[in-house]
Amino acid sequence: MDVIENGPPEPRWTPPGWLATLALALVGAVVVAGFLGLRASGPDGSADSGRPAASRTPAAAPDGPATPGVPASPLAPCPVDLAGPATADGPPVAALAVDDLGASASQTIERCAPGAQDGPWTAVVRRTSGVLGRGSAVVTYPVDPGPPPTRTVPVGGVDAGAGDGWLVWPLGDRHARVRGDLAEAELARIAAATTVVDGRPLVDAPAGFRLVHTGPYRSPTVREVRYGAVTLDEQAALGSGLVVVGLRTGGGLEDLMHLTTTVDAGLVAGRPARAFTGLLGGNAALAWEPAPGLVGYVLYSGAPWDDDATAAMRRVAERAVPLDAIRWRASGPFVVEDHDLPG
Repeated sequence: MDVIENGPPEPRWTPPGWLATLALALVGAVVVAGFLGLRASGPDGSADSGRPAASRTPAAAPDGPATPGVPASPLAPCPVDLAGPATADGPPVAALAVDDLGASASQTIERCAPGAQDGPWTAVVRRTSGVLGRGSAVVTYPVDPGPPPTRTVPVGGVDAGAGDGWLVWPLGDRHARVRGDLAEAELARIAAATTVVDGRPLVDAPAGFRLVHTGPYRSPTVREVRYGAVTLDEQAALGSGLVVVGLRTGGGLEDLMHLTTTVDAGLVAGRPARAFTGLLGGNAALAWEPAPGLVGYVLYSGAPWDDDATAAMRRVAERAVPLDAIRWRASGPFVVEDHDLPG
């Protein structure tokens, strides 16, 4: 068609400045909302098969730094800081990032779990030879006593309800649970060594065991950096979706790891790593301990989980370096409240 048929073109409309600003803010909000869709639905107690997850429709992969115009964080930093002990190479660990953030990072996000410190607390106990998710047990207090058990086990003068890999028993004026991959007699010893101080579980670790960490079931603060698999050059194994490198406290996550099948993922920075699906979102995740009481992880969304994907997650994890609090704040993280954070 031409001008004769349709008349002269309409004059070009120039949007007012306030509308352009609003459009940029909406784009930024959609980007953040899409990322947060990776999170798990929360610690509902359901077991996962541990089999590779079905492929999901990959999210659009970012190809560089965050797009200008992303709105400022609506919240102040999480009220509970996330910083492990000082490492041999530097100050306390506040976050993890590939290649010290670098040009491949798309966005940094700080997720706050409101009320985490007022909810159940955990105590992580492991054999002296135990590692994350193996040779370990997690005591959680308080918990719902649940339905009547099929059998009971004596624990410090009371009867504990018993199931495969767990015990629940009355403690104080509530109930406590210990869950792990240990023998039932070992779980009972840990339960008998548990007391409650100021409403929180305290375990005097039996001989052959060590107390690794105490803290809220849900991590009060989770710090994550997201990337495109393409920018990390891992698209062959991970597809073209998102890759997330994160840091959190570990009590609730290790408890949930005892509900699913995890696989040996080799070593990350000399520390044993486990891979699994169904707990942190995405197609699969790999977790390790960069510092006592802290769990680092890599998760991705875009391709089915298989051995090649596990190897790729481990390569990404090996590139992750610790950031101190100053470096983390300088990245300008987007802060959000997340009421559905898993353990």
